[in-house]
Formats: sequence, C-alpha cells, structure tokens
Amino acid sequence: MTTSSHPTSSLSFTSTITSTLSSPSQNPNQFASADQSVCLGHGLDASVDGLLATIVLSGVTGLLLWLLFAILRPRFRQVYGLREWFVPEAIRPKALHHTFWAFLFPHVPLVPSITHDTSDAGQSLARDARIFPSDEELSQRTLWFCLLLVLGWSILGLAGALPLYLVSTPCLSQSANAPIFTGFYSTLQDLSLLRLLQLLDDKDITTSPSRAIVNGKDVTWRTRVRVIILTVIVIVLGVWPMLWKILKEFSKLAAYRRRWLDIHLQGHEMGWLSVRHAPGFANWGEIRLKDFITKTGLTSSLNMSPNASGTGARRANGRAGRHNGFVEEADLQVDIQSLFSIGDTQQLALLIEERDEILENLEIAETRYISSFRVSTPEPSIADLQPPQSIETEGLSHISRPRPLGSSSQGSRRRRRGRNPAYASSSLSPTSYVAPSQYYKLGNVRGVNGGRLGDDEDPGTSFTDSVNQRVVGTRFQEVNRNSVAFGQLPLGSHVRLESGVIDAVSHEHEASSPIPDPRHHGPNYVEHSSDTEAYASFSDEHHMPADTPLTDLNFEDVLSADWVDIAHEAPIDFTRDSTPPTAVTPQPLPERTSRASLFRFVRRPKIFGPTPSEYRETFPLRSREASERASDVPPPHLRVQRHPPFVRPLTGLDHEDLGMVYADIRLWRTKLKSINQEIALAQADAYNDIADGARVRGWLMVGRGLRFIPGMQLIEGRAKEDVRWDILQSGWDVWNKILFWTTTVTCAILLLFGLLAASGLAVATAPDFAHYIPFFQPLAKHNSFTTGLATVLAPAVGATIFIVIAMGVLNLNSRAVGSISVAAGQLLVMKAVFYIVIAVGAVWLVVSGAILFAFGSLSRNSQRTTTIADGSIYISVLVLAIVINLALIAPALLMLQPFRLRHVLRAEKAAVTPRQRFRAVYPRTYNPLFAMGSCILALAFASTFTFIFPLVGPAVTLLLFLTLIAHRYLVGYVYGRTRSQTGGLLQLWLLKRFGTLLAFQPLLLGLILLSRRLWPEGGVLVGSAAFIVVFVESFCAWKLRRPGRKSLSPITASAVDTFAKAAKPGGVIVDEERDSLVPSSGRAARTRGSLASVLDMMSVTLAVTPSPYQLRGPVPLQTETLDDLTATERAARTHPDAPPRLPPLPFADHAEEMSSILYAPELIAPPPIIWLPNDAAGVARAEAYDLRLYHELRATLDVRAREDVMPHRPLSFHGQHPAP
Repeated sequence: MTTSSHPTSSLSFTSTITSTLSSPSQNPNQFASADQSVCLGHGLDASVDGLLATIVLSGVTGLLLWLLFAILRPRFRQVYGLREWFVPEAIRPKALHHTFWAFLFPHVPLVPSITHDTSDAGQSLARDARIFPSDEELSQRTLWFCLLLVLGWSILGLAGALPLYLVSTPCLSQSANAPIFTGFYSTLQDLSLLRLLQLLDDKDITTSPSRAIVNGKDVTWRTRVRVIILTVIVIVLGVWPMLWKILKEFSKLAAYRRRWLDIHLQGHEMGWLSVRHAPGFANWGEIRLKDFITKTGLTSSLNMSPNASGTGARRANGRAGRHNGFVEEADLQVDIQSLFSIGDTQQLALLIEERDEILENLEIAETRYISSFRVSTPEPSIADLQPPQSIETEGLSHISRPRPLGSSSQGSRRRRRGRNPAYASSSLSPTSYVAPSQYYKLGNVRGVNGGRLGDDEDPGTSFTDSVNQRVVGTRFQEVNRNSVAFGQLPLGSHVRLESGVIDAVSHEHEASSPIPDPRHHGPNYVEHSSDTEAYASFSDEHHMPADTPLTDLNFEDVLSADWVDIAHEAPIDFTRDSTPPTAVTPQPLPERTSRASLFRFVRRPKIFGPTPSEYRETFPLRSREASERASDVPPPHLRVQRHPPFVRPLTGLDHEDLGMVYADIRLWRTKLKSINQEIALAQADAYNDIADGARVRGWLMVGRGLRFIPGMQLIEGRAKEDVRWDILQSGWDVWNKILFWTTTVTCAILLLFGLLAASGLAVATAPDFAHYIPFFQPLAKHNSFTTGLATVLAPAVGATIFIVIAMGVLNLNSRAVGSISVAAGQLLVMKAVFYIVIAVGAVWLVVSGAILFAFGSLSRNSQRTTTIADGSIYISVLVLAIVINLALIAPALLMLQPFRLRHVLRAEKAAVTPRQRFRAVYPRTYNPLFAMGSCILALAFASTFTFIFPLVGPAVTLLLFLTLIAHRYLVGYVYGRTRSQTGGLLQLWLLKRFGTLLAFQPLLLGLILLSRRLWPEGGVLVGSAAFIVVFVESFCAWKLRRPGRKSLSPITASAVDTFAKAAKPGGVIVDEERDSLVPSSGRAARTRGSLASVLDMMSVTLAVTPSPYQLRGPVPLQTETLDDLTATERAARTHPDAPPRLPPLPFADHAEEMSSILYAPELIAPPPIIWLPNDAAGVARAEAYDLRLYHELRATLDVRAREDVMPHRPLSFHGQHPAP
C-alpha cells in the first residue's frame, strides 16, 4: 500500500511507507485513520489538546490553593505556625512576618546539614538539635537529593537524548505503519524513543530527490549508531554517576546513624520481652526477676541504683558484689539497666478514661460558672446604689430553664468527647469500644448534656443496669426498707433489749423509728442552699433542738435570716471562704401557702423562688461560723465582697441559674474525688500484682545488647511515645498483621483494576485498539479536543484519585499493624505503600498500557514483542499527565491541610474549656506517607522514562521542587515532633530503594532494544540493571552490618543461654530464699494503708524511684509530647496567645519526673489538675484556691500574660485565706 506523500518543514523531505497487511481485504477505515495523524510542528492533535488542558486545569487549581494558603497562614497561627509557640523556647524557629509570601523564605535551612563534630553533644537542647537532625529534617535532605538526581536526568534527557530522536528523522505519521482499522499515533510520541525505533523496522522509505537519497537505501546502521550513543549516555552519564551519589549519601547517613546510636543514645536499646516468649518467668515478681538477672551477670546496675532504698536494696548491693568480677570480664556486652513489668491494666485504663470524662464535665461546669460574672465597681459607694425598677412578677408562675427537645433517637446527638491526643497516654486502643454500652455508662449523671448544661429528667439507674455495670471492688444493691417500690421490708432484728429485758419489736415502734434518707448520705450528696438549710441554720443559731415542731416556728423569721439587702450590706468577697456575722435587717417576704413545700426533695433545689420586684437586688446569704469543712464552704456567689473590684453576675443570669451551675460543680467534683480514690486503690492493686508476678504481660527493658536476648523485640523509637501500649495489653499482633496484610492486598488489587481502566482509556486512540473494543470507536475516529480530554485528562485524573485513595486507606489501616513499636509499624506501612506504588502505580500501569496497546497484534499473532515495546513508550503520555496533575496540586494540599484545618476550626468552635481548646490545636505529627508518597511515584516515573520520553523529567523536577518548598516550611513551622526519632532508619531504607530504582531505566530500555533484536545494546543495558540491584543491596547491607551473636564473649554468651533456658517452660529452678538478693518474704501479705501517690506506691512496693530529671539517661528518648493530664501547668502556658517568654516553672511536673519510668501509663497517672479559664474578675483564682484548700484538688489557670502565672503553693496551708 502506498500513501500520498506530503512535505515536512522541519526535515525537508517526504517519505512513502510501504507495508504488507496481514489481512488480504482492504478496510474502509484504513485511510481515514491515516489522515488523522499529525506530524510534529504541523498542528495540534487530541493528545496535545488533552495535555494542555491538564496543564491549565492543574495549574489554575494549584495556583489558587497556593494563594489560599498564603492568605490563611497569618490568620490561623494555631495550625500554620504551631512550632512558633508549642515547642520549647530553645528550639523554636524565628517567627515569620505576616507578609504574603513569607512562607517561601522560612528561617530554617533548605538542606539540613550532617556534622561530624560531636564534641559538645548533650550540652544544650538547641545544640543537640543541630548535631542530630530529626527524622523529618533527614527526609527533607532526602528530597533535596532526589531533586538533584531528577534535575540531572532532565538535563541529560533534553540535551542528549531528545536530539538523537529529532535530528534528521521522519515523524511518526510518515514512518510508522498505518493502522489497519482505527486509531492514530500521538504527536507527543514524536518526542520519544518511538520515533527513532521506527527506522529499525523492516519497511521501505522513499525520500525526496532533493536529499539525493535513493529509494530503498538501508539506514539501519545510522539508527544503530544513535542507539549506541543513547546506551552510553544512559549507562555512563545517567546511571553510574547517580549510583555513586546515592551510595555516597547513604554512607553519610549510615555514619550519622552510628553516631546517633553511640553518642546520643550511648548504645542503649529498648526492648519488649513478652510472657509468651518467656513463659518460665510468668509467675515471677519483678524483684525476683531482677534478682535473677543480677545473678546471671546480665546487668551492672539493675539492683544497685543509687535511688533504691530500703533493706532489700542494701542486701542486694551487698550480695551482688560476688558478681562484679564476672560483669567486668564480660565487658558489659549485654547490660540490662532498667526493667519494668507490664501487667493487665485494661480495667484501670477504663477507670482513667471515665475520670477524664468526669474531669471534662467538671471543667465545663467551672468554666460556665466563671464566665457568668463580670467586674462592676460602683462609684462612689455601693450604698448609693439605686436598684432599677423591675416589672412586678408576683403571682406569676415560675419559668424554669428551657429543656432540650427530643432525645438522641430524634436526632439530637451528644457532642463527641475529644480523646487525649498525646501519645503514650493510655493503653486503650483508639478504635471504638466493642463492649456493651452499660459497661461504660456513668450511673446517675445529670445536668450535663454534651458539654452543655441540661435539665433532662433522669429516671435513675434501674436494678438491671446497676447489676450489669462494671463493678470495681464490692457493691451492694441497696433499697430503702420503707421503699414505695418494694414495700416495707422485714429487715433488722425482731427483738430488742430494753432495761435489761428482751422484748419483741412492735410494728408501731418500727414504723415510728426515724429512717435516714439515703439521699442525704454518700459521696454524691449535694448540699442544697434551699429553705431546709435556712431552717437548720436558724435552729442552730437560736440553740433550738433539732426536733422542734414546725408549728412552733415563725417562718418569716426563718426565711428573713437568709436574706441580705445589698444596699445596706457589703458585696460578695470571692477571696473569703466564710461569711462573718453581719447585721441583718429583716424584710417582709411573700406568704408561703404550703409549709411542706419547704422541705420537699427536688433534684436541684432553687436558691429562691419567685422573687418580688422590690427584692431583685438582694443576695441569699446566711451567717456562718468559720469552719474548715468543705461542705460548709458557701459557693463564691454567696460570699460577701469586702473590697473592690466588685463582681456581679452577667445580665440575664439570676441566682437560681448560678445555683444550678454550682450544683453541677458539686456533683462532678464529688465524682472526681470518688473516682480518684478508686483509681488509687486500683493502682495499688496493680503494683502489688507486679510485685507478686500476677497477670503480667511482659517486661520492658532498657540497656545495651538487648538484641542478643532470645525473644526480645526491639523498640526502634526508644521512647514512651513509640510503645504501642494497646498491643502490649492485647497481644493480638498475629491477627492484627493478618488484618493489615489482607486489607493491603485487597487495596492493591482494587488499585490494579482502577489503573487498568485508566490505561485502557489512555490507549483508546492507539492504532487498531478500538476495533476490538467498540466502546472506544467514537474516540478513535475523531482527533479532536474532546477526544484529548477523554484520553489524557480523564484517565490522568482517575489514576491520580485511585492512587490517593489507596494511600489514604493504607494510612487508616496503619493502626492494624501488630507491631509493638510505632516507628517499626510506620516503617512497615511505608514499605507496603512503596511497593504498591512501584509495583502497581508504576510497573503495572506501564505493563497494562503496553499489553492493551498491542491488543491487535496479540490477536493477529504478528509482531507481538515489537508492538508491546511500542506500547510501553506510548503510555508515557499518561504518565506525564499524572505527574503534571501532582506537580502543583499535591504540594499545595500538603501545605494547606484542608482536613486538619477543618477539624481544628470545628473543635475550637465546640470547645468550652481551656483543655478542650488545647486538645483542639494539638500538633499533627509528620506523616511520611503523604509527605513523600507523590514524590516516590514521580521518582519511579522519572527513573523509567527520563531518557525514553524526556518530557517527564521537567515535570518531575517541578513536583520535587515544590514539594521541597512545602516540606521545608511544614517541618520547620507546622509539624510537631511528638513521636520518637529513629536516627534516619526510614531515610536509609528509602535511599537503598532509590538506588534500586536506578535499574528501571536501563532495564526497560534494554527490553525495548531486545524486541528489535539489538542484542549487544539490549544485553548491556539489562546486565547493568541486574548489576545495579545486586551491588546496591550488597553495599547497603555491608554499611549497616552490626555485630552478631558470635561477637559475644564466652561469659556473656553463657549468661544469655542461662537466661534463655530459664525463660522456657520448666526452665532453671532457682532457690529463691537461698540465692535471692532480695528475699521474697516481704511480699507474703498485702496490706491496705492510706492512699499514697504514685511515687510512694512504686517506692514501697517495687523499690523503684525515678531518677532526677537532670540526671536521667538517654533512653527513653524525650519528645515534644505535651500531655495535658500529666503536664497541665506547661499545657496552660502553651497556646498561640501566650507571652513569648514566660518565667520557667519552679518545679518539675509529673511528666518530667516520670520521664524515665516505663510502667503502663495508667500505673503512673496522677490525680488530674483541674484547668480553669482565667478571668479579670478573679473568680477562677478563688475557685482554684478553694479546690486546693478544701477539696485537696489541684487547679491551675490559663496563662495569657505574665501576671497570670500562679504561685506553686503546698497543700499544707489549711486555714489560710488567699491574699486580697
């Protein structure tokens, strides 16, 4: 077949292509398809239109996102400037200006340096941050390195490979075989290797006479020279220099990790020994196990700590002297320096979770009470105050507070309580609870509905629910023996002793005997400031007997004693704990029609009922004698204010509302005190279990050479925050791993089908493809703009969405990893994502596109390998479109963090207390999956197509450059380093994998040349790819090698073997009384003493005392985690509006004191500190003082200025009053 020749402007010749069709019949669509092909430089075809549409759409969208971030950044400092106020001042970056493009030039290095000088390591926090960069900074350095690689490839591709394809070669519309049925070649393929390969096919090309080239002349040798030049460029300039640079960077990072391990960590490791791997120690107490480790010579300081105290510790020091010689001879190759038993704390964790909810409800009530007042200083005197005239309300029905409409079943939903965002704060899994709802239900919780005050009627806890509730300790189901529901029960003795004579108890006496109301007794009784208290107060003041009949009392005298006119009396003094006697002028009160109503029991008694208009400016106030009892302390709004500034309730709030709010405070305060005692008892039981070896899950150890101990699982992060406490408790790591890998494989399969559909749409216009799939024939017959949108833009957007969804699913599935280490689990997830992105996102996309492109050849069984090779090049247009989609949009979304911004704004809007606001803006940690996922995919495309289709290189370079800009700002100013560091473990693995990716380009190019039977060139390229993989793996393994078990000395190896034998079932039997360094007789019986602090429990029960904060060891590592329950004082001064430089705390908080203790978080959880909002009226400060003085509950205030810092006062100042 011969087609009409047409001139080309770029090459100045025409060609005639002759080919033999496999089918003897002529197809009417044959010539129509050939006419649709456009030569490069003669116009735009569908693929160019689609690519331009992709560039415009992604460019405009990305630019708008970048502009939106520039606008929002100065306005939401709690999200986009978090490291300016959250981290310690020593390592805070310099604050950025509020200019539009300030984020492009942050005060952090673009390429973090790795220094070899560690002489002043450990002297300061800032110096250590410069000597030992974080994992986030090392990732930024890796991105910079990838940018340099792709930039070099792009220059080589554009300046070296592209001229080989274009100079003196015909375009594809002239040289390629015309399609038999439908389809056409893309104009963009003229810029690829496919244009050069057409000259190697068996066909005749007739050129114009102006070039004096005879028809049929063989030009294969000229093309062969170009292929050889291309092979040399790829191997000599494109692969070997990049391989040398990767291995050099890997060596630097490996040397840094060795310095990090040996100098920063001093060779310490952290490991977990599960009781499943050491069943021989299952019933051993912690002291016994430490004793055994000391005797075997695997420790030098486990029972000889200077902090240990007591007779047991002294005997341990004395009897351990005989082992010192063995320890010195063994050179401490295995040295266990700390051991912590991890027991079953699930019930304790639920209790602490319940206490967190009670604490939140108490702080909500306190916040609403504190915010109900304002400062009001009358001038010149309060005595001149003229109360405003009010509307007469006598005779009108009292209107109570509005109640919430409907129930949860009708659509009203309870506000979801925010969990503590700090890592290592609980052993509970972050997933939803699976136990019945009664298991977690708080009995008789009233007055708080979703963080808002409510007044729903509570029918009380039924007998069934009470039985099904969680029981800690012993609980009796009690009813009143005169209960209306159960009738009079025959309880108690039926006889009595009276005057030495035993007589039967009559029913009349039983009925007349006074029965105390159970609602007046118990921890949850709320004392009411109602008329009943007025009666009790009146009888006490007038020395009247308690059983005085009501008919003998003058109720006007009783009630008038409870009223004070503020026009003649001093205002409330919030700084006083009691009210001295004052002169009272009785005022007439409205007549009460029902005396019984004075003493009826209501859920929340009103402080006073409907008030006449002339008494609207009065305070209900009783004359009390000074008392130290917490129940006798009046609420702040019922105290006399003796000096200005005077405080008044806000407009619209009466004293009934204040009384109801304070009743909620009393309710939740009582619950908090009760559950604090319950948790303290549970903690004491847990410590006793550890001492006795009961319900122990395993042991956390810190020391050197732990990897040599059989069954030891290393925790790579070496920090509390790196321990998966929920996995230590459950131990279901096998099932979690099965779930993770099942979800991962399912996600990969779904992504495989999604990318198959995208690649099928991308090759819809390929020659003869639509003939076998009629669905694509309308696209193959029209080389138009619409076809370009359907075959370039649509599959690129679809493939991008599929890949992003797969990454999101794998990120959500990361919690299912059954690893005890967060860092190890993160590395596992990153490996899974990497392999899925490379295998499915890159390799499968190319393979599926190549196979679909060759669908016709495979059907006709002709030129199969050649057509498949051409298809692998043809699909590069889709690859280019995917990279362009990611280039501008992915870095912009990475900086904008729309989901994070939405979550923070919604949480801040719903927050009522300072603690809720702190948890709302708690920093987000660095996630390498999203930060580097798109870069990994782009780097895989660049390492495959940079020389085959050189336009891919510049697009990948742009993506990496913008990602580096975003990454630099996010690491320096946004991401919190609340997780542990690993010393570049993930970055080392990525560099090794990037070295393996270097083999992709010579491998694909070699296979393409082998399909054209260019055996020498193809063989050299494929051999180079295989050599690169083997060399990289061998070199990296050699650089990361560590001494093995054979490096241990005979003494250490023998000690390890002794430990391993004892850990097996039925292992070594030790005579505990004869050989124990600490006798076990001290644990013969458990005694219940007074409630002590966590430190006392550890010291008395386990002889463990935390090291001083200044002398703690390098492991566990300290992170930027700030737990608002254990470091409330620091959290109170950590928010965007806090002053930049506050005076340091004069004491070490609980989190700092327990930083070296690795017991379960529930065991070392202290009683929480109540976090109150600060106010100008001083109500919060008075509340904090009352909580500390009368209820032994610590409280702190939100710090907004230097004057807000509260002095640290001990609990021993009972009876003193706050300074005015």
